[in-house]
Amino acid sequence: MKRMLLVWGCIFALGFLSCGSDDNDDDDNISILVNGAETVAAVETDQSVLLRLSNGVPAAWSVSDTSVATLSATTGVSVHLAAQAAGSVTVTATAGGRHYTRALQITAQSSDPNGGTANAPNVTFINLSAYKVVVCRDGLSAELTTAAPGATKSVYVAPGTTEITFHFRYSYCVLDDADSGMVWLDVADSTAYTYPVDSADIVSDTVQVRIPAPKNPQFNAAYLKVANQSDAPISLYNGNTQQKVYGQEKYYIQPGHSGVYAIPPDAPFDGFRLGATPTSATPVAPFYAVSGVLYACVFSADDDSVTATEENWLRESFTVSFETNGGSAIPPLTASLVEATLIPATTREGYYFAGWHTDPELQRAATFPRVMTADTTLYAKWLENTNTAYTVRHFLQNTDRSTYTLQDTEPQTGTTGAATIAAAKAYRGFTAQPFAQETIAADGTTVIDIYYDRNAYTVTFDANDGTGHTQTQTCYYGVPQPLKPNTFTNPDYTFIGWAVSATDNPVYDNQADLLIDGDTPSGITLYAAWFYTVTAATAGSIDLASIQPDTYTIKVKGDISQDTLAVLADKMKSSTAASITLDMIEATGLTAITAANYTSLFADCPLNSVAVPETLEIIGDNAFAQCGITSVTIPASVRTIGEYAFGNCSNLQSAEINGAETIGNRAFINCKSLSSITINAEIIDSNIFYGCTSLTVVYIGNRVIKINNSAFYDCRNLKEVHFVDTEKRWRYYDYNSRIYIHVTVTDAATNASNLKSMINNWYKVEEE
Repeated sequence: MKRMLLVWGCIFALGFLSCGSDDNDDDDNISILVNGAETVAAVETDQSVLLRLSNGVPAAWSVSDTSVATLSATTGVSVHLAAQAAGSVTVTATAGGRHYTRALQITAQSSDPNGGTANAPNVTFINLSAYKVVVCRDGLSAELTTAAPGATKSVYVAPGTTEITFHFRYSYCVLDDADSGMVWLDVADSTAYTYPVDSADIVSDTVQVRIPAPKNPQFNAAYLKVANQSDAPISLYNGNTQQKVYGQEKYYIQPGHSGVYAIPPDAPFDGFRLGATPTSATPVAPFYAVSGVLYACVFSADDDSVTATEENWLRESFTVSFETNGGSAIPPLTASLVEATLIPATTREGYYFAGWHTDPELQRAATFPRVMTADTTLYAKWLENTNTAYTVRHFLQNTDRSTYTLQDTEPQTGTTGAATIAAAKAYRGFTAQPFAQETIAADGTTVIDIYYDRNAYTVTFDANDGTGHTQTQTCYYGVPQPLKPNTFTNPDYTFIGWAVSATDNPVYDNQADLLIDGDTPSGITLYAAWFYTVTAATAGSIDLASIQPDTYTIKVKGDISQDTLAVLADKMKSSTAASITLDMIEATGLTAITAANYTSLFADCPLNSVAVPETLEIIGDNAFAQCGITSVTIPASVRTIGEYAFGNCSNLQSAEINGAETIGNRAFINCKSLSSITINAEIIDSNIFYGCTSLTVVYIGNRVIKINNSAFYDCRNLKEVHFVDTEKRWRYYDYNSRIYIHVTVTDAATNASNLKSMINNWYKVEEE
């Protein structure tokens, strides 16, 4: 495109009169535009006009004047009309064999009405924008002046002007052989600002008009500006097609010149090659071309690498706000191009970020890089975490049954906003209370508390052949609770406690504490346990042979004699029981238990244990010989224990003798299970413990004054002899030396290997 400067020698006013084809051409609705408009009211003083056809096709231009030559064929031409006398001129455009004309009326500017210098500037424009500004009068009818960014420009505006338009335009250099020229962007890509003018304001006083900074235009393409700073011309090639940009060999970029080329926007751009031929051309690094952005590319002979850089000042910035929808706040950004990396991260407990969207409903995902064309809000989308923490706590009821103690803390995870899936645990003796699931909070603070109550058990009381009624009661797991007192009765029997079956021995005394601490059904039945009570009157009628339990107790009460005891012993021999306990503590009048003709009174009885009354004084010879008792306690009231009294009781494991004056010969002979014995009799006679092979320890009470020869004969495992009175000394008679040898307590307790020989004819030393 070429620029033609026409200089005419007068000050003029310009008016548009008519536009159409000449006499030889039909009217085809194509007109000549002046400054982009079809009508012009007036233009005064040293103005330039832009001429072009309304269909935008190139044309050959001429102006009717004796000094004006025909202009070259081009799309449009800028004509400066100056120093021309008043009158009219005709503009002709020839395109496609057709001629188009337009008559322009030239009028002189008005004189200063106040007598001053004619046509003196009376309006000053101050350009506050960053862009070149064209100032026009009455819309786009006449161009008054141009003002560079930040410049001040004064012009004359004739009275009667109704408005002034500030038209913001942008110019670039374009390639045209070795020359460069100016080309305006389309009017649609410009921004206009109209300022109303009061004619009275400009009659006599100068008016200042501040031109505002407009918004940047919305480009429909991206542009590459190439500057050739080398000393040789270069060609511009498309990096994709390896073709010259304009498809013409003549489009070189000459040294010191630059050019602008439109490139595909909003997509990765493979770049250009700059060189004499496509294969030798230097590539411009690929970049992402964005609409409305000018990229600068400088080619230098000193630098083989050529890159495109963005000239950001050509692009408008907008405010990008962020609705984080519960996430951490992000301050707004001011940007023209938003890359995803420019947006600070936002976080939200219990959620993970799923991207930005352009709508509140989160239906349209935002893509990046994003060209901003208006103030925009981006909306964060979140998806629930599937591993958000929550806690389940388990509380067990205390024995007071009103408070609870934390037993277990159980960490769990789930999806934020979903329901927990807490489950009760199995604790023996406890049942979980009903509980509700909760919604899992994003911050992990959700807690489910599960409380467990102690199981309740109904205790039922069975009379077990007795009569009467005892009410049931409720007991709780692990909580000791006194049983209700027995109200059952059973003639000739004595209640001795509660058993867990009709035939078992009692495990709970009357009103004893019941403690359920193991697995058990919801209820438990306790059976009354009865002593078989024997008196002098009933001993003869008791039928022990018909009693079914394998184990039971016979309780002897009241005033009984040796004869009654003998009858009872005969009854016991007929019993099929495996074990009988004989309780004679409440018997009265019984002073001696003896056996006639050296025959054991309780021999062959299934007697397990025996308790004798405090009134008993004598346990005669053979009284309990050959019976099955396992333990015996002899009270201090018994003065004499006869010979063989407990002889051959092979099941006897322990015995306690609390005060007998004498213990007869072989009283405990062959009690092979006897492991320990406590003796507090005055004299321990010969061979009392003969053959007690399991005896390991003997406790000698302070009443013992003499241990006769061989009292512990064949007690082969005897290890210790302990004396209650450790301040006293003992001595024994040594048959070999025929002297008494003193033995201290320490000797008796430690010299285990000598005990068998030492324990014969021991004497207690009172004084020496």
